[in-house]
Amino acid sequence: MNHRPIEPRDLAMLHAIYMDAENNPFLDYEPMDVETFRTIFESLVRSGKTHLLLVGDQVVGTFALRLHSRREAHVATLGSFAMHPLFRGRGFGGRAIEHIVAIAQSKGVRRLQLLVETDNPRAIGFYEKHGFVREGILRGAFRRASETQDCDELAMARRL
Repeated sequence: MNHRPIEPRDLAMLHAIYMDAENNPFLDYEPMDVETFRTIFESLVRSGKTHLLLVGDQVVGTFALRLHSRREAHVATLGSFAMHPLFRGRGFGGRAIEHIVAIAQSKGVRRLQLLVETDNPRAIGFYEKHGFVREGILRGAFRRASETQDCDELAMARRL
């Protein structure tokens, strides 16, 4: 497995992953067409934090990694981790998370943290299987436009 930062040519691919019906409820962006997504995508490209996960030349997923600084320089936050629909349930997610851990370790990270919605038991189980532990609940921290109530998020982390 390999990775690379997203590039302008990746607009359609990232849009397809982010807007996939199984991924989208748990990512930061409401469903939208590709042209509406373009402004968000361009911002993500400029930030340099969003990457595509690759096996050969096949895009299998995406993630964002934010490295902290100063007294938190040993910490990174994983976000927007999502698998391409064609590669879900085939073991690529486990390979991907271990690849991300290796990237973080190569940058001196000793703590990899993330937030996951409490109504996403599949993801919570996945992260626990890969060494992340539950650290606390952020009450009402997430709201989907299509819903009338806030959702809780679970803080999880893995010491590297």
